[in-house]
Amino acid sequence: MEDYRFGLRLVETGEVLSIGDGITWVAGLPSAAIDDILLFEDGSRAMVFDLNRDMVGAVLLTQTDRLTAGIAAHRPPQPLSIAVGDGLLGRVIDPLGDPLDGEGDLTDVPGARRLDVATGDANHRVKGRFGLVVGVEQKRTAI
Repeated sequence: MEDYRFGLRLVETGEVLSIGDGITWVAGLPSAAIDDILLFEDGSRAMVFDLNRDMVGAVLLTQTDRLTAGIAAHRPPQPLSIAVGDGLLGRVIDPLGDPLDGEGDLTDVPGARRLDVATGDANHRVKGRFGLVVGVEQKRTAI
């Protein structure tokens, strides 16, 4: 109770219309955008890939047996991210950061990193000039 902060919290909640072949269709999320993450009340997770006027289509990243039509869905405030820290050393995790090695939950993972970080321009990442061989002649180019 000491960490509770009084305040207004607005959450946009949608409802699952249908599920099939790893795709779920959700109504009631008008602010959803491509690549947004959706959390379902049964614990499933999905990523939005299709926007329509009345519903959004999302690819299921994790799915439980309890996911059915009528389940509530919402967009979390944070983007898709994965845990980072010394607690990951020697651990086996899936692409979403869930442990697969049977050694229990992750500990000593103080932070998280976004998975969809934009890279810089190639000219800023690679210094110098390199020769590019095309056919039998070599051209000087900046990569």
